Amino acid sequence: MATIKVLLTDDHEIVLDSLSLLISMIDDIEVVGTLSDSRKVYDFLANNAVDVLLSDLNMPHLSGIDLTLQVRQHFPQVKVLMLTVSENADEIRAAFRAGISGYVMKKAGKAE
Repeated sequence: MATIKVLLTDDHEIVLDSLSLLISMIDDIEVVGTLSDSRKVYDFLANNAVDVLLSDLNMPHLSGIDLTLQVRQHFPQVKVLMLTVSENADEIRAAFRAGISGYVMKKAGKAE
């Protein structure tokens, strides 16, 4: 099985560090980058092989939904997973309409 390459983006450094540590412990998954500024994702994807983008929903500058629209348009092979504290069904539906493949609540446990 090929290694899944994951890029993480969240505007909170502690979340990035924690997720990176947690995901790095899973076999066949490699965290290839962490970005606290969603505006830098496009350049990263243009210059690095990434299979999955795990992105926060609510970020300054470029929201997770806007970021997903950009990624789906320019990098359709990259799967987008949304990470959120929001339980707002309208926001989650909007994220799916933008093209996410799934979402994970920030309150989820390690197994999820």
